[in-house]
Amino acid sequence: MAEEIDIITLAQKIFGATGNFFKNIGKKFLYFIRFSYQNLKLLAIFLLIGVVAGVVFSQLCKTYKSVAIFKLNVSDANTFYDLAGSLETNVVSDQTLSAKLNLSDSITDDIDKITPHFIIDFLNNGTPDYIDDDDNFVETDTINVKLQNRLAIIVKTKNIHSFPKIQDGLVYFFANNDAFKEEKEVRQQQLRQSIEYIDRELKRFDELSNRDYFKESKKIELTIDSSAFMLGEKPRQLYYKDITRLMRQKDSLEKVLIYSADVVSVLKPFAPTKKNENGLIKMSLIFGCSFLVLGYITAAFRRYRKRIFDFLNS
Repeated sequence: MAEEIDIITLAQKIFGATGNFFKNIGKKFLYFIRFSYQNLKLLAIFLLIGVVAGVVFSQLCKTYKSVAIFKLNVSDANTFYDLAGSLETNVVSDQTLSAKLNLSDSITDDIDKITPHFIIDFLNNGTPDYIDDDDNFVETDTINVKLQNRLAIIVKTKNIHSFPKIQDGLVYFFANNDAFKEEKEVRQQQLRQSIEYIDRELKRFDELSNRDYFKESKKIELTIDSSAFMLGEKPRQLYYKDITRLMRQKDSLEKVLIYSADVVSVLKPFAPTKKNENGLIKMSLIFGCSFLVLGYITAAFRRYRKRIFDFLNS
């Protein structure tokens, strides 16, 4: 019986505390409404100033955004990501960015942001599915993986016409990295050696097929011409599969040699639209809300300035 009374008492206390909480919230809300009404003119002035400031900022500070996708012919995406991240630091601190990208100051001064992002392969099937522009990828994820031969770079700049030059600057930046250049040269040399080896093998197979052909021709020179032709072709056909396989390998390696002649290749160039990232409505809302908060602070200071000064002087 005592336990039942304790439970009822506890429930009454909980409901009572909950009721008082919502009652206090209601009082605070009503006070906020009354305070806003009493300072309506001041708040309206601050809101209007904020909206006008947002409109002016939107028109004077237009920013354009675009993304490019690069194929990485050396190293891996993690290394390129770290290296490209240094450009983001240079944008913030405005140091040596022009030299790194081999661009004029007039172009780099307009750049607001350079951010690298991994490209995610959903279900690990070798297909690029989406750009991790929010950097939400979990390293322990074994179903979705980062493509190690792709990297996306997002650029924000005030000059919409500078994207092609920025793209060239990024290619220049990666291509002039000493470690990447050395790795590229090693890989190119390996590819050339593999092609030379295949050429020697093809030459050897060609010599073998010709030698066996003439040997076989001597054995059947007394036979009928049509029969001699069919029998004489057999030794050549024995090498046909090997020769075809080597030719395909050579073609593939030659394509890789051509396409990987640079440290990076541009798979998807920057393609900016005329959409202003600092849009009129967006900036008006941001500046309007910011100035409205500033208006509330000013109104509160006007009402409680005596208490504030007394507290500071105590």
